Amino acid sequence: MRRILFILFAVVLGLNANAQTGLNGYTCDNCIPCGEGLGSCCSVWGACNGPGSPYITYEAGNGSDGNPAVNGCDMACTDMVSANNPCGVEGTVVAAQSFSYTPSDLEIQVGQTVVWVNVDGFHDVNGAESTLGDIWNNPESFSFGAVNGAADGVCIGSHTFTVEGTYNYDCSINSHAANGMVATITVVPTPEGCTDELACNFNPFATQEDNSCTFPGCVDSDALNYNADAGCPADCVYLTFDCTSVGNAAWTDESIGVFPDWQEAMVGVEWSGDWVFNIPELVEEPQSGVDYGVHHVDWISFEGLPNWIEESDFALGELSQSSQHCITATGIPTEPGVIEVIATGEVFISLFGAEFSIGEQSFSAILEVIDNPNLIPGCMYETALNYLSYAEIDDGSCLFAGCTDESAGNYSPLATIDDGSCGEPCSTGGDSSCATDVNYDGAVNVSDLLLLLSEFGANCD
Repeated sequence: MRRILFILFAVVLGLNANAQTGLNGYTCDNCIPCGEGLGSCCSVWGACNGPGSPYITYEAGNGSDGNPAVNGCDMACTDMVSANNPCGVEGTVVAAQSFSYTPSDLEIQVGQTVVWVNVDGFHDVNGAESTLGDIWNNPESFSFGAVNGAADGVCIGSHTFTVEGTYNYDCSINSHAANGMVATITVVPTPEGCTDELACNFNPFATQEDNSCTFPGCVDSDALNYNADAGCPADCVYLTFDCTSVGNAAWTDESIGVFPDWQEAMVGVEWSGDWVFNIPELVEEPQSGVDYGVHHVDWISFEGLPNWIEESDFALGELSQSSQHCITATGIPTEPGVIEVIATGEVFISLFGAEFSIGEQSFSAILEVIDNPNLIPGCMYETALNYLSYAEIDDGSCLFAGCTDESAGNYSPLATIDDGSCGEPCSTGGDSSCATDVNYDGAVNVSDLLLLLSEFGANCD
């Protein structure tokens, strides 16, 4: 029976359940069918709290969202007046119906608009003089003539309030005011504040910008992007002591020298590193302790790179004031230890417009090679072509050079790579000047050793 009444109300009132969005976010677009016979969505007039004369809409559910459950549907209130503003003016909607305005006590801000919509009966809006003889002190008056209401709302009028204060109004039709159709609008000042959503002090309630916005920024004075005016912390960017930072203005705050002053590598693990030789704007003269402008530095040498370094790159020469110079090196450390690399150069300062040498100076940095906690595989035979001095476990990868031709006199069964040394075949039983030339190939080699070992311990006649 309830289902039939719902459908009957909807049909009689000619209500359209499609595309209606409720105050709680429900919508009747593309609804899942809810309850037997209710279709995809159904709407009826009902008693909902809130502005306007609302629909009750139903969607599939079991009441778990806190709304009443009816016939397998969740019930939700929808302000149809707000949804269908017939005045075509953006503003806060007040619904006129029966003997009331809803809401009857409204607070808005200066500059906002109120829209009156009649959804039931014959009503006007009288904000000029009280129908009941009450004393009103409205900062300004407003009035709109009476119109007949309709279920989908009929526009009575709209007014934009530009003066703050309290406004009273009523319906002057017949005894509507005497029956309680009176209302109040309180207009408060427009709140000022920061209206930029990206600001630290964004005020979502402010509608007037007061130029107080502060924005996120780095609050660490040691960072490259330090912002003294930052209103709240944000990511900081720091100077990286590698070649990617060459030319960065932050180098001005660093002293003369090689950076970073410490790096780490591990035995058996390929290492690729950078150093930067920084030439600042000022340098301290060692005798007086006074800072002078750098004229230039004559970079003489860069020493201390270990012998396991396979490639390195740097350019010695004259280095100008406020410049950085990249040093790169690559290799696989072979043993643990502390390595000191040293850049040496003659430093020249500017004195009365002329260059003046304050002598050679050296600047060092440390590369610490630590032990590898894992066993390092590799070839452990010193005579192999790919002998790995720091290998700790033989992985069978050794490569040996020699003659791989079995018919050659100097054939080497251990050889895995032919080195082009194979000679002509020789006959057995030939003469040799070496007593240990067992196979008489004219050379003492691994083949002789293997022959000897094959008969080692045998009894000879």
